[in-house]
Amino acid sequence: MRKAVVCLAVVASCIAAAAAQDDAAKKALDALQGVWKDDKRSVVTCKVDEVFMSGSDGSAGKVKVDPAKKPAEITITDKLGAYKGIYELDGGTLKLCFAPHGETRPKTFESPKGSKIINLVLKRDKK
Repeated sequence: MRKAVVCLAVVASCIAAAAAQDDAAKKALDALQGVWKDDKRSVVTCKVDEVFMSGSDGSAGKVKVDPAKKPAEITITDKLGAYKGIYELDGGTLKLCFAPHGETRPKTFESPKGSKIINLVLKRDKK
């Protein structure tokens, strides 16, 4: 009986932790909603849990975020696979750093010479 109570308490705490993490992810995703632009005419549009990027084939990618990680993690999955990246949102500025499909998630906001890491600094479009 005592083992059952302990197991029930562990399961309940895991469910509560997962719900709190889901709530934090939803809040972080809500903060990313809108149109973001850089000075090179790149445009990223976030709507609910989808992202549309200029220069792509027009299809949407599904977005997942984990704001609990440091730096915060973002994964965009499209028909080719997953782009694993990190992000930082500071007011009206969004920094994104992604690895190509199938590569390791970057740990810093850098794109070393010769790498294929995509590093963007975007501003929220005020229109």
